[in-house]
Amino acid sequence: MKKLCITLVGLMFLATASEAKGRKTYDRGIKTSTFMPKGSKVGGISFNYFKIDADDYDFLILDGIDAKGYTFSVSPHFAYTFKDDVAIGAKGSFRRSYANIQGMDVSLGDDLSFEMDHWRTMSNSFRGAVFLRTYMSLFGSKVVGFYNDLELSYAYGRTKTLNHTGDDLDGSFQVNHGIRIGARPGLAVFVRNNMAVDVNLDVAGLSFNWKEQTRNQVEKGTYFKSSANFQLNILSVGIGVTTYF
Repeated sequence: MKKLCITLVGLMFLATASEAKGRKTYDRGIKTSTFMPKGSKVGGISFNYFKIDADDYDFLILDGIDAKGYTFSVSPHFAYTFKDDVAIGAKGSFRRSYANIQGMDVSLGDDLSFEMDHWRTMSNSFRGAVFLRTYMSLFGSKVVGFYNDLELSYAYGRTKTLNHTGDDLDGSFQVNHGIRIGARPGLAVFVRNNMAVDVNLDVAGLSFNWKEQTRNQVEKGTYFKSSANFQLNILSVGIGVTTYF
């Protein structure tokens, strides 16, 4: 009986394979077109600068805001197309942030409110990544095309925080680490033969983040977080201009 079952299964497999071999492949009429030829080089850089300066400003539950701060970042990248529509490259970024709150009242009701003053924080972070990029022409166009980056990145940063309330001075120093594996699709539109506008965003990723904190140069603490997601992150949308040469 066992041999009979094995024989029947084998005959069914051969019949299915023969049918699949004899069946013609359905032609959808889609013609592939090279969007990024082999040997192309890609280079670009993006800047971001944000500054805030508030003097006795009220916003929702925040009263008498007296604060200033800024954020600056620069992010270069480079890639080489070693095969038609397939490129490998590297990215880097530096980010610096500073905030100084001289005074602010937080009011959550008649019986619940508190003050925040003489609070400062400064952070510097570096991020490096390698990525594999694949291109796909949109309906055979050489002007508009999709691409997707599979990226592995590592981030390192330091943050200092000071809180001066009355005669008390509290401070903390924190070292941040992060590793991420993710996918970042985008759209490239050529406005000139060697220049394109890129729009991209995060859709999926696996992240590991850990922090080492020292408070008042005595107390120590650690923090670890891992996460996986598959969703559109509108806040991660990036727009830039890239040069191809």
